[in-house]
Amino acid sequence: LARLRDVRRGGGYRGLLAAFSRSEAVDLARETTTRHWQRPFSWHRLPLLVMQPLELDLPRPPDPRLRHIGHLAGAQRDATAMRGGNSHGQDGKRLAYVAFGSMVPAPQSLVEKLWQVARRFEDWNFVQALGGMPRNVLPSEPPDNVELVDWAPQRELLRRADVAIIHAGANSLVECVEAECPALCIPLGHDQEGNAARAVYHGVGRVARHDDSAGSIIQSLLRLADDPGYRARCASIRKKMERYGWDGVAEREVERLLPEPV
Repeated sequence: LARLRDVRRGGGYRGLLAAFSRSEAVDLARETTTRHWQRPFSWHRLPLLVMQPLELDLPRPPDPRLRHIGHLAGAQRDATAMRGGNSHGQDGKRLAYVAFGSMVPAPQSLVEKLWQVARRFEDWNFVQALGGMPRNVLPSEPPDNVELVDWAPQRELLRRADVAIIHAGANSLVECVEAECPALCIPLGHDQEGNAARAVYHGVGRVARHDDSAGSIIQSLLRLADDPGYRARCASIRKKMERYGWDGVAEREVERLLPEPV
């Protein structure tokens, strides 16, 4: 375990998995696949329950081992309290919700660029969730129309926002669709490139790069906010996603995998 911890610190997930395969004599080429969206690796022979909706995936041949059981993180994430902010953008102006998760902080250059955008959107409010990022590492003081919060009730804010600016984490993308909030996806790594591609494919968001100009980001935000088609497509997918709860898909799939009926 100590050796694997050393590998994890130096080599990331792939290095850790490679070290584990050597120590346990697991042939990764035979046992794993890179076909699936939600994980960089998944096992060939084991069933996989995916806590994401099939409706947001790209078209692909069906896999009998893969079962989508819907988005199950909602209730716990709804319990998150707003910390470090006050107004929530409640003054009738357009609202943009900005969040880049809590695992990898957004580059300071990107934060500064988004603040440049905010300075040119005087009739908008921006609520930016820092996700635990220390405020002393921020590049400067934010504009007056940017409210910084340490943590935010993301789903509540998405229901009120005109557009979201996210890193395209899988949960954030699904929650944007559930809230019928178009997303500007700025992927920073991991599975986010693939998630952003799915947002574009299904017409629920657009993609920007962290080194895009402020002007380019502004044009994308305006298109997302002004084109009702983005919200309409979110609403259409949301209705399809609701069946997972109504039909008890998660319960049924878990019971199907148990050795005896419950």
